[in-house]
Amino acid sequence: MKIKSKYFIIGAIFLISVLIRVYFSADTEHFQPDGTYYTIHQLENIKETGMPLYNDDLSFSGRTTISPPGYYYLLYIATFALPDDLVFLLLPAILASLSIIIIYFIAKKLTNNNTVAYFSSFISIFIPIYLLRTTNTLSTYTIIMPLMLICLYFFSKIEEKNNTLLWYTVALCALNLISPHSFILIGCLITYVIMIKIEGLKLTKTKKEVIIFSLFFTFWAQFLIYKKALLIHGPQVIWQNIPLELILNYFTEINLLTIIYYVGIIPFFCAIYILYRYSLQVKNKEVDIFIALTILISLFLVFRLIKLEVGLMYLGFCFIIFFSLFYKKILLYIHKTKFGKYSSFILVIFIIFFIFTSIIPSISLLIQNKPIQDETIEALEWIKINTPEKSSVLGTITEGNLITTIAKRKNMIDSNFLLIEDINDRVKDVKTIFTSPLSAKAIELTDFYDIDYIFIDSARKEYSITDLKYSDSECVRLIYDKEIKIYEVLCFWED
Repeated sequence: MKIKSKYFIIGAIFLISVLIRVYFSADTEHFQPDGTYYTIHQLENIKETGMPLYNDDLSFSGRTTISPPGYYYLLYIATFALPDDLVFLLLPAILASLSIIIIYFIAKKLTNNNTVAYFSSFISIFIPIYLLRTTNTLSTYTIIMPLMLICLYFFSKIEEKNNTLLWYTVALCALNLISPHSFILIGCLITYVIMIKIEGLKLTKTKKEVIIFSLFFTFWAQFLIYKKALLIHGPQVIWQNIPLELILNYFTEINLLTIIYYVGIIPFFCAIYILYRYSLQVKNKEVDIFIALTILISLFLVFRLIKLEVGLMYLGFCFIIFFSLFYKKILLYIHKTKFGKYSSFILVIFIIFFIFTSIIPSISLLIQNKPIQDETIEALEWIKINTPEKSSVLGTITEGNLITTIAKRKNMIDSNFLLIEDINDRVKDVKTIFTSPLSAKAIELTDFYDIDYIFIDSARKEYSITDLKYSDSECVRLIYDKEIKIYEVLCFWED
């Protein structure tokens, strides 16, 4: 049976996306820091016990953790077919690249033009921030974004009778098992309903029922997972108990040029035009769902409900979809003029401009992005071999999961903040230990948190230090002196 050319083309684009990610992942032995190593920590526990790690003796020196387990089990199942190294290399690349297939179908549905859909699918590979954060990592965003796009795509064609409702339900269930980002989908659907009412359009009975089902199912599923966090943190759970200092840091030194650089200049300006046109001039319920997501994410960013880079990932995909509408309009306009025979030339101009404004920035970000260095892994493995098994090691927030996963030692702090009631105090105390000129104050804190060793690597950049200011104190002893320094704490605080 002859394969249709459109499947060959979209398959080729998908393969390009996978190969780019694999190339930049295989070029290094280690991953991007933090999130990946927490995933590995969870996967190791599932292999040993069959269950996710809900009681972690190492994180925060012992605590209860909350995390939807779907992604970890997906990795676990994949390890039955392939060695761990290949799973870590291939599976994230394949999952992240699924988004370009969904973009093709969305663009095809909105424009009814294969050329536009192919080009939109291709440029979606090079959303700079998404390519950066889904390459050489086991981040859940490799699957969150494709699932979100799948949900929106099947919701937009929910009245059709070719199992769209079934596929929507499967994607919704998977999203709830993997991430609380299912609330973003619910927020998007609610925003969509409000837009439809404002525009004076009617919502079909089927879509009303799907929205109500999605709302109740998501709240039920997420309540089962996060009920303990809700009881402890209350409304603060919306911010995932992220320390105030980190929330502020997520948005520092960010301007419009940075945002454009991260999402691509062509999609950005095309999106501005389409948002204006379809918000004020043209009513289209299929486009409204993506406008609703854009509005919702923009509001989330204004109120700092999500990290900037996460918001830009969502906006990047929305802007690609809006670009497809813009490009279709440009083609229609050109075909009405005497320049219609030059439509292919217009495509070439778009491609050349896109190379300089999206492809080159994307590749540049990948080249500049530094994974965990060999020296860091070497130092953590030294800790694993040369320190007592139940000892506690202080590192920065981004090093916490490295300490538990590589060194197999307790940390004082990591990036999993839920259920930690004193998180703002801890962040402040970590900074004090690394930066205080007074050994008495630092030792008081190391004793309070039962810290046995101090690991100095990324703290240099994060706190603008070269070493502990009390390194000559009798209360600390340098036991590892290379590019990375490790100090043993010798004193304890006496009341």
